[in-house]
Amino acid sequence: MRCVLNFLGADDMSFQADAAGWTTIGQVLAPDHTALQLVEVAILFQGIVVADEPVLVQLVRQTDAGSGGVARDLVHEHEVEGIIGSSRYKPILTQGFVDIDTTEPTTENILRSWHIHPQNGIVYPYRPSHGNQEYLTCAPQRRLGVRVYPEDNVNVTGYIVINEGDMVR
Repeated sequence: MRCVLNFLGADDMSFQADAAGWTTIGQVLAPDHTALQLVEVAILFQGIVVADEPVLVQLVRQTDAGSGGVARDLVHEHEVEGIIGSSRYKPILTQGFVDIDTTEPTTENILRSWHIHPQNGIVYPYRPSHGNQEYLTCAPQRRLGVRVYPEDNVNVTGYIVINEGDMVR
């Protein structure tokens, strides 16, 4: 099943990533017996100064949840009103966390890095670029996170789309 974790702060608004330090803006934890497959990541900033330095964004594997984060439910990407109670939609098993700012999670591996201007954003569809390259997957009970390192305080929002369970190849 395809589901989405929205990186939103209080009141479903963007939240602030503090200057000169890592902030994990979103993290998914794969369930006990289900792998996850990354489909898409989007990061959007609300900077106000044209001359600000680009923000370093990383897609990472993390070993813990850190602290100070907000547990957030994932949602089905293609919900149709009236069908959610049917057998077509299984419950989402994946846990999501956003705005982890008290203690940053431990990063195990950096999978991808890119710079984004703080007045801009990016939608990064994760698709294999070569015939033999696999989709990026997250093993059961493992964590996949998105973190940012801004030079100045900046508001950030975004989302991560994953396949859970039967759709993972």
